Amino acid sequence: MTIRWTDRTFRFDLPEALFPVIVERLRGTPARIEDKVRTLPPTLLTQRDGDQWSIQEHIGHLLDLDELHTARLDDFLAGAEVLRPADMTNRKTWEAHHNDRPLPDLLAAFRRERLHFVARLDAWDPDLLALTARHPRLHQPMRVLDMAYFTAEHDDHHLAKMTELARKLSSSAKSDCAPRACALQYRPLQGPPHPGSFSRRSSAVEQLIRNQQVIGSNPIVGSNKINNLRLLSPGPTDPRRFAIWRFAGLEEACPLEAEDIDAWLAFTAQLGGRT
Repeated sequence: MTIRWTDRTFRFDLPEALFPVIVERLRGTPARIEDKVRTLPPTLLTQRDGDQWSIQEHIGHLLDLDELHTARLDDFLAGAEVLRPADMTNRKTWEAHHNDRPLPDLLAAFRRERLHFVARLDAWDPDLLALTARHPRLHQPMRVLDMAYFTAEHDDHHLAKMTELARKLSSSAKSDCAPRACALQYRPLQGPPHPGSFSRRSSAVEQLIRNQQVIGSNPIVGSNKINNLRLLSPGPTDPRRFAIWRFAGLEEACPLEAEDIDAWLAFTAQLGGRT
């Protein structure tokens, strides 16, 4: 379990020569988030774990705080003794309804705000890196370098929370759905598959595919119809066949009988004809 952010302690003693490295960490956060959520289903992205934020709300929280990060640069330039405080109730995030926003819009907004913040750091006068102000919660003196490092660590904290949440929710969904999907028992194939009647085992295969549409990463119709649910043959001498579904970057294999294979092919072909 990820440690609470407010339980973290910090030593601000990095050499100024590492400032460009820290800035690169900050520059890369939008890409890392985009890569993380690319294969996750919308239902998982907006699902909360009890009263904890969803993945989209974690992204929205980082967006909400970039305005503060940029403003704190102005505090340094103004010679402020104490940096302006964050709202520790996170009211802005709770009231922003980030779960209701289209994910592409949320990602684009965060990328835009983050690049604005990074542009300020890129243009920062090296002679002003030693400007110091006190952090209002930590009660520690902080340089511009330290503030950038603190922000990068905060990014990573929420990225780790997103990963933790995706694993927990995906594990729960798979435990709920997998027994139904994997109820088809393995039996060595006896001869070639039956003709494509889509009748004898169609209900079992259709249930398998519908389960995948509920818990899987992307719809299997359209250009993604074969990528996320497909047949697998372990080898030319192995008679087994499996249906593979992918969820949150993980894969599970369900054994299929000969009739299942034929019905699965017929069902995916039927879906493909509608796209």
